[in-house]
Amino acid sequence: MMKQLFLTGYSPLQCKPLFFGFEKCSPGHDYSGFRDHYLLHLIHKGQGTFYLKGKRWDLGRGDGFLIFPGEKNRYVASIEKPWQYAWVAWEDPANETMDRFSLSPKNPCIHLPDYLSSNLSSILQSNHPNLIKQNRAVGWFSSFMQFLLEEYRGNHAASKREFGKNGKPGHGKRMQEFIHENYTSRINADDVVRHVNLERSYASRIFKKTFDTGIYSYISDIRLQRACALLMSNYSVKEICFSCGYSDYGNFLKIFKKTSGLSPTEYRQRNRSGKY
Repeated sequence: MMKQLFLTGYSPLQCKPLFFGFEKCSPGHDYSGFRDHYLLHLIHKGQGTFYLKGKRWDLGRGDGFLIFPGEKNRYVASIEKPWQYAWVAWEDPANETMDRFSLSPKNPCIHLPDYLSSNLSSILQSNHPNLIKQNRAVGWFSSFMQFLLEEYRGNHAASKREFGKNGKPGHGKRMQEFIHENYTSRINADDVVRHVNLERSYASRIFKKTFDTGIYSYISDIRLQRACALLMSNYSVKEICFSCGYSDYGNFLKIFKKTSGLSPTEYRQRNRSGKY
């Protein structure tokens, strides 16, 4: 038995990590200024104070504070117990961070479980080669984004992805995107409908109205178009069959012959020789 989990909606990595860092601050270390990207500090040890929009937050181990692009901020390490923190910066071209998460200049602080707040510091302070540290830091960032989606979830931007009246073109576009992203897997019309969480007949009508074809036919056309393109390569016909999302080689041969009038091998020979 095979089970698949398709990724729907927005990936946590829509936000692109830019750089990571770690610092053991000196007592009273004081910074103020602006940033042109998002920058989150995660406190590993010690204490300090974060200032934003006339407010202050006294923070310690496991806490984090988010600096927003264009917002003047200040943060000061404790004199007695200066903090040690890691940081991660990211860019958000779609400007969705405040929409996806319940974070804002009025609510910029979070608290993380120890495995997240300490793991990044451990990664950055390790003696591994930079490439290994980069890969592990990016993996950590994915886990961190997922944590924010689960624990600090806001008004998710996916709910606003509509392109026409009554939401119909929006649902059609989402179904189309799902097909193009997953046709190489063994998806069917039911998988496409589940992606938009609609009743089957209603989703089918939306898709038909938007693209003037049915969901099954659209999937089949995309797979056959890809198969035709791959037949100009040196991949075997069987490799092409499974690479395009077909689970049965014999069925693929029948569908291809019925649609094009040629077998895959004949199609390859005619197109490569220019005699088609």
